Amino acid sequence: LVFGVVFAVIGIILFLAISQALSLLEDYRGVIVELFRSPELFDTLKENVFSGNLLSTVTSVASTLFHAVPLGITFVIVTFALTVYFLHHLGKLRDDLLHRAGEYSEVLGNVMHIAGDTLRRLIRSYLILYAITFAEAVFIFYLTGVEYPIAFAFVTAVADILPILGPGTVYVPFANVKV
Repeated sequence: LVFGVVFAVIGIILFLAISQALSLLEDYRGVIVELFRSPELFDTLKENVFSGNLLSTVTSVASTLFHAVPLGITFVIVTFALTVYFLHHLGKLRDDLLHRAGEYSEVLGNVMHIAGDTLRRLIRSYLILYAITFAEAVFIFYLTGVEYPIAFAFVTAVADILPILGPGTVYVPFANVKV
C-alpha cells in the first residue's frame, strides 16, 4: 500500500513536471523560431562548413553515436532480461544457495532476511527524504516566484541523489539569478 501511494505520487509529480516543461517550451517557441531565422546563425554555419570544423564535429558525433547506441541498447536488453530472470527464479536461487551452505544455511538465511529488510527500509527512507526535498523545493521556488516551481523542484529532488553536490546544483544558479 505504501509503495502504491509512493508510485502514485511519483506519477503525479512526473505528469506535472512534464506538463510544465511542455508549457515552458511553448512559451519560448517564438524565441526558438527567431533563433533559427537569424542571419548570424547561417553566417556561423557557413564559416564552420568551409573551414572544416563542422565536418570533423559531425564525424566525431556520428562515430560516438554509432558506438554508444548499440551499447546502450544492449545494456537495456541485458538488464531487463536479467531482472526478469532473477525475479522469476529468486526463490529457487535462494533455496539453492541455502542448500549449498550446508550447516550454515540457517545463519545465511537469517543474514539474507535481515539484509533484504534493511534494503527495503533504506529505499523507503531515501524515498521519504526525496519527497521532503521535493516539498521544500516547491515551497522555496513558489515563494521566490520561480515560474515553474514543480518542474524545478523535481529536478532538485533528482539532484539530491548526488551526495556532495545535491540540491546546490539547482539552488545556487537560481540564487545568482534572483539576487
